[in-house]
Amino acid sequence: MKIITIKALAVLICFGLLTSCADLEVENLNDPDLDRVLETPEDYQGLIAGGFNRWWRGSHANRLPFAHFDAWADNMTTTNEYQLYYSMGTVEPRRRIDNDQSSDGFGSMSIPWSNLNSAISNANDVINYVEVQGNELIMDGEDKTVKMLSMAYLLRGLSRGYLANFFDQALILDATDVDEGLDEIPLQPYPEVLEAALDDIDQAIELAESTSFMTFDFLSDVSMDSQELVQFANAQAAKFIISNGRSSDEYTEDIWQQVVDYASDAFQEDLVIQGTGSPADGWRHEYQRQSGLDWYWKSDMRIINLMDPDYPARYPVSAAEDAVAIPEAESEDARLEKDFTYDPFNLHRFVTGRGPQLQSVYYYTRYEDLYLDEGYGDIYVFRKENIDMMLAEAYVHLNRTSDAIDLINSGSRVNRGGLDPVPDNASDEEVLEAIYYEVEIDLQRTWVGYQYFLNRRRDMLQAGTPLHVPVPSTELDILGEPVYTFGGESFVDEEGTADGANAWNDFWEPGYYEEWYQQAMEDED
Repeated sequence: MKIITIKALAVLICFGLLTSCADLEVENLNDPDLDRVLETPEDYQGLIAGGFNRWWRGSHANRLPFAHFDAWADNMTTTNEYQLYYSMGTVEPRRRIDNDQSSDGFGSMSIPWSNLNSAISNANDVINYVEVQGNELIMDGEDKTVKMLSMAYLLRGLSRGYLANFFDQALILDATDVDEGLDEIPLQPYPEVLEAALDDIDQAIELAESTSFMTFDFLSDVSMDSQELVQFANAQAAKFIISNGRSSDEYTEDIWQQVVDYASDAFQEDLVIQGTGSPADGWRHEYQRQSGLDWYWKSDMRIINLMDPDYPARYPVSAAEDAVAIPEAESEDARLEKDFTYDPFNLHRFVTGRGPQLQSVYYYTRYEDLYLDEGYGDIYVFRKENIDMMLAEAYVHLNRTSDAIDLINSGSRVNRGGLDPVPDNASDEEVLEAIYYEVEIDLQRTWVGYQYFLNRRRDMLQAGTPLHVPVPSTELDILGEPVYTFGGESFVDEEGTADGANAWNDFWEPGYYEEWYQQAMEDED
């Protein structure tokens, strides 16, 4: 897909708000000048298409920061230091993010920041052309202005939503900024960025509901009619809302009602697009594809313990030091065998000195075909279960627990896992635990960072875990703002760093599973 160089993007680069031209990888295959690029309505459709590709690159197509999100959620484990998976991610106790462009983990900030802001720039050019300059977009004799404007607002809303979920703050750039410049536009905190995202999504929905149209393939090999676009927009809005809180205190009854309002009008089926293999055109889901890296991208033992509560949630220290693979787990949940693979052969890939408890003998294989097929094949943007579990969680908080139970029991818990239905008389806490379990087990590697966002809003992250990533230092330098960061065990009193008040691993100490290990070895003999 051709990514069209645009005027607004040039403005952003001039003001230094994106990391670098090299990071953006902006292609201009026709080599036009900036004025000629945008001279036809088709050029503006190209802008939107390129913008959605940029949005995908900033939200799905790269390993960073998604590997670190999984690590901070203790959803994935490794001691591999590639792109600081270990020292910025799984390390215990947690360390501070190195917000320096020379850091191997700097892409966790710069990659989503540059791509999402680039997508916003594309959207703003289209909105500016129609709403500020008063133009129409006529193609093949048909007025497509409303369609293109709806998609531009959706693109901007999606990009702002991810910025809100990922970063502590971001720029809110509007269509008028294309012509007026970017002087003294302040960074806004994540709640304000989310509000701007929802305003955009609401505008996209209103426009799409005002007429009937068919989109172009704005996702890889996927087009939608206007009502499907509305459903897609609603799904994304609900996800952004439920994922945005940095602690349980931020979730009020109004927030949960917003989740219900949007999710109730969302897709009621899986959304699947086609992976194109090569990362060059952007339609690659690295987050799902990397599931096949069995030799260092392991399932955290915490996840296996959820399915088999008698199994260690941390690798037994003596077993790690003895280089012994502990036996397989056992579970009534059929997904342990369907979605996870027992791998006793790759313990040598772990560096015991970096934390013996970080080792694992399982990895997640539900999306392994994407890895084996080099990125080609079905990519699940989200599953119906994503929508159902959002609704179910909100229902419990709105005193609609029976509705939540119905959703749980009609979904993957029973149909794929073979588990008993949640009883009608289950307590709210029991129902919530069943929902959290489904998010942790069935919905891995669908929505990027979703398990991290879940445990963030449950206050369950380990002490010292970053609650979001900072604006890249390169951008802060140009904006004249001080460079800052988050994380580190010594900074638990700092805003933006988890205090560990409800940390999931408070129970653990090095000798905790020694008795289990010794008994397991005796049973093996």
